[in-house]
Amino acid sequence: MSIALLNHTKTATVHFSTQISSISQKDSKKFVLSTSNYQLPTEYDRVIIATPLEYSNIKIPSPKPPKLDGKYHRTVATVVAGHLKDKYHVLGDILTSDTGTFFTCLSRVFPTGLFVAEKFPVYKIFSPDRLKESQLDELFKKVEFLHVDDWLAYPDYPGDVDKKIPPFKLGDAGIYYVNGVEWTASAIEMSLVGAKNVALMVAKDLGMPCVPPKPKKSLEDREEL
Repeated sequence: MSIALLNHTKTATVHFSTQISSISQKDSKKFVLSTSNYQLPTEYDRVIIATPLEYSNIKIPSPKPPKLDGKYHRTVATVVAGHLKDKYHVLGDILTSDTGTFFTCLSRVFPTGLFVAEKFPVYKIFSPDRLKESQLDELFKKVEFLHVDDWLAYPDYPGDVDKKIPPFKLGDAGIYYVNGVEWTASAIEMSLVGAKNVALMVAKDLGMPCVPPKPKKSLEDREEL
């Protein structure tokens, strides 16, 4: 989705493997971004931060929102190509909250762009810790392909979080923050809500029209999913 959106803009410049360490504002009110080693050549009218500030050391001219007491929940996503053992071979997904089980979710991934999927089924496993080789052997007859993403997926919510939701706009300098919405609820849909809110704010502040596109089909004409 992200690649398709970037291709659609045709003017976007993507800097891969570039960790921003500071955002500064010039006398012209334009923003410049810097890494620990150099300053990016482009100047920007507005800056949107789309990474949790709780785990970021980015220096910004606007005040950062107050740090919340909660932490982010660790999720390990393991993608495996191979045949499941018979005891785990079921028609649907396996979801569990049993703390005695080493995984929380086991589901088939289809379709997928992995070439190995032409020969073997591909599964996604969520777990609180990295899976050991013995645990993979418990699930699969043989592991043909393995990929692991170990990440902080979403916040563990403190009880008083509703009193401290970070704002979408950080001060009046022109810096916006998408990830604050995660502290209300965490899902890709919430991230889209936060992104849309920020996009509308930026457009309004820059004096750009904010006219939503007309749907191609009416609600009555849309097919059920």
